[in-house]
Amino acid sequence: MSDRSILPPQLPHPPARIHFVGIGGIGMSGLARIFLARGYQISGSDAQESPQTESLRAIGVPIAIGHTDVARAQLADLVVATAAVTVGNPELDAARAANRPIIKRAAALGALANARTCVAVAGSHGKSTTSGMITTALLELGHDPSYAVGAVVAASGVNAAPGEGPVMVAEADEYDYSFLELTPDVAVITNVEFDHPDIFRDQSDYDRAFCRFVESIRANGTLVMSADDAGCQRLLSDPDFKWPANIAWFGESERADWRLIPAGVHWRVITPEGHDVALRLQVPGKHNALNALAAMASLHALGIDPYVATRGLAAYAGVGRRFEFKGDVIGVTVIDDYAHHPTEIRAAIAAARDRFAGRRLWAVFQPHTYSRTRALLDDWPTALSMADRIGLLDIYAARETNDLGISSDDIAALIPDGALRAATPAEMAGRLADLVAPGDVVLTLGAGDVTQLGPRLLALLRGEEG
Repeated sequence: MSDRSILPPQLPHPPARIHFVGIGGIGMSGLARIFLARGYQISGSDAQESPQTESLRAIGVPIAIGHTDVARAQLADLVVATAAVTVGNPELDAARAANRPIIKRAAALGALANARTCVAVAGSHGKSTTSGMITTALLELGHDPSYAVGAVVAASGVNAAPGEGPVMVAEADEYDYSFLELTPDVAVITNVEFDHPDIFRDQSDYDRAFCRFVESIRANGTLVMSADDAGCQRLLSDPDFKWPANIAWFGESERADWRLIPAGVHWRVITPEGHDVALRLQVPGKHNALNALAAMASLHALGIDPYVATRGLAAYAGVGRRFEFKGDVIGVTVIDDYAHHPTEIRAAIAAARDRFAGRRLWAVFQPHTYSRTRALLDDWPTALSMADRIGLLDIYAARETNDLGISSDDIAALIPDGALRAATPAEMAGRLADLVAPGDVVLTLGAGDVTQLGPRLLALLRGEEG
């Protein structure tokens, strides 16, 4: 069993008071919803307002802006803190002084998921999509799962909810080693490619974290893993890799147990038993077809027939900020995507080429964190240059300060034809409004506030104030 800094706690019984520090994050807000639905008294705080804080307030959750709710933190039966919380947070300091139990979000998720048949979806890319696909299929097929996904699931309109069924689907994030709090019955690894240089020293350090995740699979559990991804194959030679009881390989190569084959605009799947199953999806791109293949293998591990599983997967209409259509004005189409790694950018642009063949494509990217921008500096230009035109926003700092001397200008300098530069989404929207033409597709990319760009641009194109 993997070594853990924080073990999943024995949760207090409802109606105990749980206070969430950083409740506005997509993962934290989802957990708050689940605990609220199970009878707990929920409160929280965050640094700023967000759609998540507004929606939680609408269902009766008191939320303080600015981490000022010291009283509720002192009185809580349990305090749950986001991994991004900073040292000296006044609510956490007050909770410690009052001897209140404090755990990270990952431990709270583990306490919920490990009490059920747990499907944990890990990987450098595709976690939200694949966990959203599994969740949508289970909902469509009447299994009523609990779930905690890192994006809003179109089928339900929320990213997390408690279900009455025995299964819980959890997006398993490697950041801060969060996925090591899960002990899954079915574990998925979509791919393994170095990321989060602020946490992991190098590729080997990153790989070892995934090996520990595999080690946490329950006895007789199943690992669903890519047969084609170089990172997944690299894990097999890592001395820390321990083979689980069952493994299901998915991919395009003949060595895959679950094999994907193109079939015109759709796909075929060859199952381990040799059955040929049609797979029809609403979302574009081969990367999404491979995510669906991983989802199908996971559903099979839960006992669901592949033909039935494809019916559930056909209902998948996406998750928030994953190739999300934002609007179309005067023939200019805007798509928003969470892609913030070169591999994800390439996949998003390829999907846009597939969906909008023959149209001029703008890729407008907001780099996320200074450490990632610096570590992958040579890879950004190649990925972005798959588009016809490139725009670059300033780096979104997130939890970091710029002690590396890096900026978006360093990326622009490596792009042969240069890039349109703007500091903020609002500034970029204004510049694009004067440059785009009917037929253009604008793909906004990044994990920060770049998502504000699309609506502002569409408003300007309608003749409204952005």
